[in-house]
Amino acid sequence: WPKKINCYWEGLENTVAEAKAAMQEQGWETLPGQNTLNKEGYSSLGFAISKYHGGFPRFRQMFNQSEGLPSEKERLESFIRRYVNE
Repeated sequence: WPKKINCYWEGLENTVAEAKAAMQEQGWETLPGQNTLNKEGYSSLGFAISKYHGGFPRFRQMFNQSEGLPSEKERLESFIRRYVNE
């Protein structure tokens, strides 16, 4: 990734946009963890999530909300309901 301007990663909108772009580029349905981001060349994104946006669980919640996606809790509850009903 090209170097970003100072304070770029502090903006939630910027970090959400970069997370979305990385997910599209890699074909990820959900945002992976720090290790995967580092391995795939997105270490700046992982660092920003950890340093400026409350860590991965909190960022995922904000990301999902901004994208109109179900929260992790809602996804888990849906999975459990489907599993129990089968």
